[in-house]
Amino acid sequence: RNSLLAYAYNCKAIAYHNYRKNPDEVIRLYKDATTLLANSDAKDQMPKVCANLGDAYIFKSQLPEAAAYYRRALFLVDSLRLPSSENITLYLGLATIYLQLNDFDTSLKYYQQTEKYFSQMSVGMQAYYLNNYGNYYYYTKNYPKALDTFKRMERLLIKRGMTNKFDIYLCRINLADVYLNLGQLDEARHCLELCE
Repeated sequence: RNSLLAYAYNCKAIAYHNYRKNPDEVIRLYKDATTLLANSDAKDQMPKVCANLGDAYIFKSQLPEAAAYYRRALFLVDSLRLPSSENITLYLGLATIYLQLNDFDTSLKYYQQTEKYFSQMSVGMQAYYLNNYGNYYYYTKNYPKALDTFKRMERLLIKRGMTNKFDIYLCRINLADVYLNLGQLDEARHCLELCE
């Protein structure tokens, strides 16, 4: 009963979150789901719901609370002896939160943790990771490393035949910005022309 109710609350919270409705209700539903899961036969779902709760706090710009729930999810993965691959999105979420908080050292630590699982990610998740990691280097003004990371993303997307998708355009806009910061105007113009 508890696992079914938790699943229902989680689904309802996801629906509200996806449609940007009732952020406080989203948080309440996720919290209720975690309480129910703690007393159920589906405890292995608790890290995912905690991560969802972290996302809900990100939406409300409550980054410390978001980080706390991502850390709780990491703790639960370890405590429940779940596969370490469950940590992939958690590391990435924490890296992104700490980047938004301008805690660059902690952010880098979590991006490096995520890198270890790169081959286990879906192509979409790989692109998301590389875009965010490139942003890390951009915001720390390490433009050569940002360039390398965005070019890695571009190569990945081209290799996977994703040359007419949003991700490739986002990547090339980011490349154009990096090229501008490196004073390579012809390269920046070329990237913008590809996006046009």
